[in-house]
Order: sequence, then C-alpha cells, then structure tokens
Amino acid sequence: MDARTRTPEEIFGTHIRYVIPPYQRPYVWTEEKQWIPLWADIERVADAAYEALTAGESVEKRASSHFLGAVVLQALPNSVGYIQARSVVDGQQRLTTLQLLLDAAQVTATELGNEVDSAALADLVLNNPKKVQEHHERFKVWPSRIDREVFVAAMDDDQEVPTHLKGEPIAAAHEFFRTSVREWATQDHDGDAAVQRRISALTLVLHRYLEVVAIDLTASDNPQVIFEALNDRGTPLLAADLIKNYIFMQADAVDADAVAWEARYWRNFDEDWWRDEVSQGRYRRSRIDIFFQYWLTMLTADEVPVEEVFRTFRSWAEGRGVSTPAEVQSLLEILHTDARQFRRFVDLEPHSPEETFYYRIVESMETGVVTPVFLWLLIERHAVSPEQRAKALQALESWIIRRTLLRETGKDYNRVFLGLLKALEDAPKSSAGDITADFLASQTAASRTWPTDEAVVESLSNQPLYGRIAQKRIRIVLEAIEDSKRGHKTEEAHCPRGLTIEHVMPQSWLNHWGSDIAPDDEVARMQRDRTVQLLGNLTLVNERLNPSLSNNAWLTWVDSDGIEHVGKKDQLQEHSLMRMTRDLLDLHPTSWTEDDIRVRSSTLAQHIIRIWPRP
Repeated sequence: MDARTRTPEEIFGTHIRYVIPPYQRPYVWTEEKQWIPLWADIERVADAAYEALTAGESVEKRASSHFLGAVVLQALPNSVGYIQARSVVDGQQRLTTLQLLLDAAQVTATELGNEVDSAALADLVLNNPKKVQEHHERFKVWPSRIDREVFVAAMDDDQEVPTHLKGEPIAAAHEFFRTSVREWATQDHDGDAAVQRRISALTLVLHRYLEVVAIDLTASDNPQVIFEALNDRGTPLLAADLIKNYIFMQADAVDADAVAWEARYWRNFDEDWWRDEVSQGRYRRSRIDIFFQYWLTMLTADEVPVEEVFRTFRSWAEGRGVSTPAEVQSLLEILHTDARQFRRFVDLEPHSPEETFYYRIVESMETGVVTPVFLWLLIERHAVSPEQRAKALQALESWIIRRTLLRETGKDYNRVFLGLLKALEDAPKSSAGDITADFLASQTAASRTWPTDEAVVESLSNQPLYGRIAQKRIRIVLEAIEDSKRGHKTEEAHCPRGLTIEHVMPQSWLNHWGSDIAPDDEVARMQRDRTVQLLGNLTLVNERLNPSLSNNAWLTWVDSDGIEHVGKKDQLQEHSLMRMTRDLLDLHPTSWTEDDIRVRSSTLAQHIIRIWPRP
C-alpha cells in the first residue's frame, strides 16, 4: 500500500481511468451539504491566487492548499494498448465531483479565458481520444452503470443535457459548478483582462492547490479492510485535541511544569459545555472548535477554514514564539483569558449593548461570522471603553440590520469583518467605535454598502417583508420598535422576547376583509395579498392570544344566528400591552385598511432609521 498526497494535476494529468465498480452506490452528493461548501473553499483559495496574480506576487505567498479528503484505489489488469486503469475502492463521490467541477471550469475557460487555460483544464478532464481503444475510455472517471448516461451527457459540452436527465444529481452538480465558476470569474466587471486573470487563477488552483490523499493498494491488499478502517465510526479528534497536544508537547520541550499548566489553563476546556455540539450554519460542531476558529480569525485577521484550524494555530503560535517557558505560558494565558470571555457570551448583562447585540445579531440574525469582531471588542487586554464598544456594536448592528431588511447579500460579510479587524488592530484601541463606524460607512461595493435612510424607508414602505425574511429576524426588529416606544420611564422598559408575529389584517382576509373588492378583480386581490405582508401590518402578541385572533374581522360582529364574534380590535384592546399595538388601535378605532398599512409602514420605517442610525 502506498499513500501520498496528490494534486488534481497528479491524479488526472496522465492518461488514466478511474473505474467505479458496480457495487458502489450511485452519485448522491447534494448542493447544500457538499457542492456549496466545496465551492466556497475553492473560491477562497482562488481569490488569494487572483490577488497574487493581480499584485504580481508569487501565488505561494498568498494561497494555501485545500485538503479534499482521501481516495482508495487499486490497480486493474489491462490489456496491452489500453490506458492504465484503477478501481475506486473509496472516494467515488469525491472523484466524480472533481471531474464535474473541472469540466465546468473548462467550459468557462473556453468561453471567456485563453487557450492555454482551456487546454490545461481539458487535459484533466479527458484522455487523448487517439490513445483509447473504446470511446468511453476518453473519460478519466467512469461511473457505475446507473450513472453513466447522465455523466456522459453532463460532460458533453457541445449539447444540452436531455430533459429527462436534468434532475439527476450529476447533471445538477455540473450546472451548479458551471454557474458558480462563471459568476466568480465575471464578478468584478473590470473587462476581459480581469476575467481572464481570474480564470488563470482558478486554473492554477484546480491544478495544484487542491490536495487528496491517494491510497494505492497492491494486488495483495484487501480493499474491504482498508475501506472499513477509513470509515470507522470511532470518535474523531477535534482540532482542539490537536492544539492541546501541540501546546503541552511544547511545554515539555522547554522543561515547563506541563501538569500544573494543564490544570490551571486547560481544565475548563474538558467540561461538557465546550464539547457540546451546536449548530454552525448547515453543520453541528463542538463549541471548542468553533471558539478556536473564531479566536484565530480574530488574532490573524484572516479567514480560517474549519479544516485549517490546527494548522493556523500552529503557524500563529510558532510566529509569536514557543521556545521558552515564558512564551508558552504567555500563549496559554491569552488563550485561557479569551476563552473565558467567549464563554461569558451566554451570561452577558441582560439588555446591555453587548447582550442586545449578541441576541439580535449573532443569534437572531444568525450572523456568526461577526463573532471574531465581537470577541475583539470584548476581550480584556484590548481595554476598549464601554462607550467606544457600544458605538462599535451600534454601527455593526445598524449595518447588518439595514442590509438584512433590504435583503442585500451577506456573501461578502466575511471579508468585510476581516478588513474591519485589520483596521481595528492598526488603530488606537481608544477609538474602536469611531474606527468601526467610519470603516463601515466607507464601503462602496454593492455587497458592502450601508443602506441610506432613504433606501430603508422606501423599501419598508413598499416592499413585502413577511415571507421574504425569516420570522425571527422580523421579530427582533419589532421588539426594537417596541423598546423605542416604551422608553426608560415605563414600568417594563423592554419588550418581552419570543412573542409571536401577528398580521393585523389577516393573510386569509377574504371572508371578513374582502367586501370592498369585486370577486373578479384579480389585480386588487393580488395587491392586497402583497400589502398584508408589509411591515405596517405586523405586530407582536402573546402566543396564547395569536390563535384566538385568527382571521377575525376588525370590529366585533353578530352573525345571522345571533352569535357575537369578538373582533381583532377588541381582543387586542383587552389583552395586548404592546405600545405599538395600542398606538395602532387608538389611531384606527373603526377600520384597518390597505392605506392604513402603507402609512404605518412608512412610520415604522422612520422608527427603524432612528433606532439604527447611519453616519
């Protein structure tokens, strides 16, 4: 058995065939679980390569290889004159996906790039047709029988995939990567030269900056034993386990009291709270590994992919020094103190600027990518004043919430916050709030701008909100409006959290709210359906009140059987303590109309730009 790290250039660069045996499962990777994360990782490396090429620097200085995993191969006997072939014992999903990605990139290179890049990618996709005995041998990867038809169709760049195959995972994967590569290559709109430079950067990455551990078995190796060992269900090591091992090996190497230091600085990390798995985007990871990823991002002001946490830590530690007892102990003290602050996130003073930011932005808005900045502002050694910290958090909150309400992309958030971390590191800690506000206000790219007051008011006055933004995100906006109406002199100064969003004019409005619309007026019906989703038609109620409100009429009424039905207005009047709701009731004692909704939408939008101001 021979195991070596190889690049796509080494795996596919020769005349070779990787045959997926019939007992292997069909292609099952999906967009959400595999394609998007894979492309995000490749895009990150390609961005670094593109920046290096643009700056005239060596790509090695900016781009680090991305590890894709392992494949297990076993040589197959082949007749003289036929291309060498290997059976894919394990890793068929990975190899198939790589081929689909490479072919998608080659299509874009042919359309928008130069001939050199197109030819270089083509060499990784197809064998020379003049050197094959059978037509199908031109493919570097040959799927099992169930996937062959769609694979051949997807890899044929001269025609469309037949309709009956477009829904197959292989065809969908090829289209996903084709779209993603094209969007990435053309994102700057800086002309053909920039597009070609991007394609050259991606071509280089796809050749040399992806890594796969290829395990080649000999004829005497038992492939089943190897397969079972690689897919064993034992508990995997966390990045934190590797970090701990590294630190205390360094402590031993400098003759420090590693046992005492472990008890003093690391014991808390062994508690269940740190090992518990929590959601991070689409995945679940241990808190300790999430902490290390965010912490290292804060320290380096650079992106730290999940799989690079340990290597990044080791590089950072060696850069600051771990060759003396004092250096190792200093590292442990920083780690211990910052981890303690991270754990305090769940025990921040209720309704303080810090706790409010964490609740609204990190939890409700699910913008965990801002956590390194949040941690930077809170850790003790930076000594950011409460006033400057509050100003920084207010600016971040305004920037994120305004962009969310306008449904602006969050794709570039990671780079924005990395840039902010660098700006904070380069400036006096005493001006952290000013630096944060100025940095965010200075962003001019469409994916980074801080929406103006006019844009926010215009959008919220006219564009449906409910159904287009997650309910918990709308809820925190309504809570903030309620807080602003209550003020500090109110007995209960803060809106309760976790209330239910209620449509004042119900979404199913036809029975009690449709008398003013002709039965055949589809335009008016569509307009009302749209209007009920505006911000001005939303309020908050107790979850026990929500079902009773249902689709009732605005005013109390008596049906033909003499039964009285309490209207929404009277129920809200009796039970709701929300200031925003009581204001609405006072202004609209007899009716609630589409015009009323639009006016209130504009009014609430004015509240929002005051709650979350922009410099």
